[in-house]
Amino acid sequence: MVLIGLGLWWMAPPITPQPDLEGKEVAMVFLDLLRQGKSAEAWQGSSAEFKSFMGRETLLTLAHKTPALREKPEFVSMEKAKVNGLDRTIFTFRTPKAMKKIQVTLAPEQGTFRIEHFVVE
Repeated sequence: MVLIGLGLWWMAPPITPQPDLEGKEVAMVFLDLLRQGKSAEAWQGSSAEFKSFMGRETLLTLAHKTPALREKPEFVSMEKAKVNGLDRTIFTFRTPKAMKKIQVTLAPEQGTFRIEHFVVE
């Protein structure tokens, strides 16, 4: 019985660690860099998935053309979700003046959590 239990445990897929509220800080740093006009640094600290989806120049243009990204956002919520079958954590923020919703998705990469996706609505 013990060997069967160990075999099942060993063959089970690994659990992907998820950031809890401390992951909010990772998202906040990303948004603060965008707000401070440091889009290149924000892009550099994002995941490989993010970089392939949104090129550096695209992020620079988006940050420059989106007034809501120049406001200090307020944290609203955190939720766990499946994105393309993978466990992810989505942090939602709201800007006080523009009243825009910003969602930042974190994913594990190289032992840390990085920005995988973000949306301004």
